Formats: sequence, C-alpha cells, structure tokens
Amino acid sequence: MTNDTIRYCRRMLVRMVLGVLVLAIAGAPVSASAQSRTVDLKQLSEADVLTIDGAIDDLWNEAAVSPIDRTVDDVPAPDDASDLQGQWRAAWDDTNLYVLIEVTDDVVNDNNESGDAYGVNDDSPEVYLDVDNAGNTSSESGPANCFYDDNDVQLIFEDGITYLGYCNDSDATGGNDVPGITVAEVSTANGYRVEASIPWTAVGNVTPVAGDVIGIDVHINDDDDGSGRDHKLTWNDDGTEEAFVQPDAFGSAALTGTPLPVELASFQAHMDGDAVALRWSTTSETNNARFDVQRRVGAAPWTTIGSVDGAGTTTRSQTYRLNDRALPFEATTLSYRLRQVDVDGTANLSKAVTVDRGMAQRLTVTAPAPNPTDSYTQVGIAMPEGHSEARITVHDVLGREVQQQTLRRSVRANARISVDGLASGVYFVRVVAGDQSQTQKLVVVR
Repeated sequence: MTNDTIRYCRRMLVRMVLGVLVLAIAGAPVSASAQSRTVDLKQLSEADVLTIDGAIDDLWNEAAVSPIDRTVDDVPAPDDASDLQGQWRAAWDDTNLYVLIEVTDDVVNDNNESGDAYGVNDDSPEVYLDVDNAGNTSSESGPANCFYDDNDVQLIFEDGITYLGYCNDSDATGGNDVPGITVAEVSTANGYRVEASIPWTAVGNVTPVAGDVIGIDVHINDDDDGSGRDHKLTWNDDGTEEAFVQPDAFGSAALTGTPLPVELASFQAHMDGDAVALRWSTTSETNNARFDVQRRVGAAPWTTIGSVDGAGTTTRSQTYRLNDRALPFEATTLSYRLRQVDVDGTANLSKAVTVDRGMAQRLTVTAPAPNPTDSYTQVGIAMPEGHSEARITVHDVLGREVQQQTLRRSVRANARISVDGLASGVYFVRVVAGDQSQTQKLVVVR
C-alpha cells in the first residue's frame, strides 16, 4: 500500500469516527456551518448546442458564475490566489446537466498517481449532485456513515477519467468513465478548465423539469508536488468536509425555464378524412417569424412538412392551421410538433401531439409504384374495418389470372408484386378483402 493510500484511508477513518461520534451525541447528521448557497441554472433551448471541448462557448456567457472559495478542515487553505482559486457555471436541458469549471493553479499536477483510487489526490474538480434535492436519507445507506440515496452522486474529473466517490463506490474500484458522461479538460494560461455534460439518467432516476430545485456542490483539489492533496476549495461545503457522505452539505440550484417568445394557447391535431388537420393558437408573440410543422412516424427522425408565417410581435390572440395530406401510407400513429422560429433564427419546440388514424372505412389500394416496371412493383393496402386478410391477383388483358398472393395484416401495409416471368404488356392488379375490391392498372416493360 502506498503512502498516498495510507494518508487517504487515515483521513477517511478520522471523518468516519468523527461522524459516528457526532451522530451518537446529537442524534442527527452534521450540516455545513456556513450559510448554504443557491444559484439559478439557465435552461438551454432545443436550438442551443454546447460542444464539450473545454472552450467557453457564447452560451456560457449567459450562465451565472459562482465562486469556489470556501475552505474545509484538515486541508490547508491555498497560499494565495495563484496557488488555487476557481469558479463554475452550469446549464441544463431535458437530457443533460452541463458544467464548466475554471481553475487557477500555478502548478498543475494531473499525473493520476498510483494509489489515488478516487482521483482526489491530484489536481481535480468534483461535482456533487442530489437530483431530487432530498438531502440526507433517514438512515445510513451503503458504506459506513454515508447518507446518499439513488439520486445522490459524487463525480471526480481527473486526467480524462470520471471517478465515482466514496459513497457511490466504497470499494475504490472506480477509474472507468461513468457511462454517458462526456468530459473535456484543457490547459489555460494560469491553470486549467473542465467542461462536462452529465445525462440525468446517469446520476439518478429522476428527470428534473423547469421549476425544480436540485442539490449541487463543486469542489477543486490541488496537488502541488505529486505527493497528495495539498489544498481544497468548495462552493458550498465547509467545516468538516461532509459532502462526500452527506447531501445536506450541498448547496442548491433552481432550474429556470426559458422564456418563450410565443405563448402557445393550444395545439391540436385530428383526422379529417384522409388528412390530418392541425390547429394551434397563441395569446401573444414576440419577434415570431414562422412555425415549422414537423411530423414523426414511430421512432423515425422528425421531418418538416410545412411552414406557416408568424405574426411578428403582437399581444392579440392568433389562430393557425395546416392540413397534412401526404400521410405515409403504412403509418397508423403520427406525432406532430411545432418548431417556432424567431426573426433571429432562434428556435423553440412545442410538446408533441399524437393522432391515431384508426381503421379505414373501406378498402383502399394505392396505384402501383414503380409503374411501368420491369422487375417489381408495390401497392399500398388499407384494410377495411373488420378484415385482416386480402387476396391480391394479377390479370392480363384477357382477364386470365397470372399471379396471386395473400396479405395478412390488420391495418395498413405495402404489398410487393414481382413481375418476373410476365411478358411486356398491360396487366391489372385486383385486391379483394371480404365483399370489397379495388383494381389498379400495371404496365410491364421488357
């Protein structure tokens, strides 16, 4: 066992013993002595893209900057501002939490030294998250003196590796990147910078929404000579350094919503014959250039099917409509959303609405395509309600049946028809489902 490991284990043992003694005396976990801090986190829109490369993108200039300037017991304070200081900022969307940490450090030592199981003995930032902001659990869970639950996590970013902290990985077997987390670290003129995207799914089983509050803290560690941690600063935790075992030591962050330039009052979609009728209304608009109407079938990508001009800036209610007549034949369920675009190109997305096409009232057969053909063609067949089988036959101009097959589907499907073995000429494709039938003309060329 290395000297670094022995020192780290001793620190852990001291903290655990102190924690047990305090719990025995006070009957409750210890909390940080300084006033708990809070910050608002900017929500990114669908059009906002943060590239995780360690650079300060323009989007970061709109995020609140918070200092990392509190000290903890048992770890000396930095000698001066050049020795160690830092600041952090964060943003969020429905998928990820984004964090940017800037560190001033006159001696950057990021050598992933042997025995540093958690990455805290080198120069490294830490991010603590309590996604449901539940604080300490009612009793210890997991490793000794730990009050984390499934929505609490300690992440240490060191030398391109994302470590899990003590309460998440008590056996110190960390050292592999946490799945889904993307991290970039770059050197700067006076230290280094770390940028990360952290999927909500990687740090808990809760997906926050605008208006929620999460627990959060950010720490930075400093190793000047390669022999272990010399200094440490935090955003919120102080005193006996409790964050690594107690979420109550975290600060908090409010997830703010993005003010929308358009106040959408309603968005509806319904079947209107063979088309989908889309209707929406707004109560006010600011610099609204247009609405792009997007459609998705199943898990396929969203595609824009049409656009409607917006009203610019107005406080009067507006009503819009668009009919989708070019429906994908096989689709039984269709999803729609609005992509609202500002005059400056900024875009925001509405919630999706879904339309169920249901069963066809009568048998429907689309024209063969390709037509003419020299190899194959296909026809779309919408089964009438109450039927799940159709007989498909091909006839020549004399009415003789030259080919047949059976399609067994309950709703809509495309039937492929091979013309191999058929001479050039005109043919007729006949589809029968129950007492209903339709015929389409087909031309074969050789």
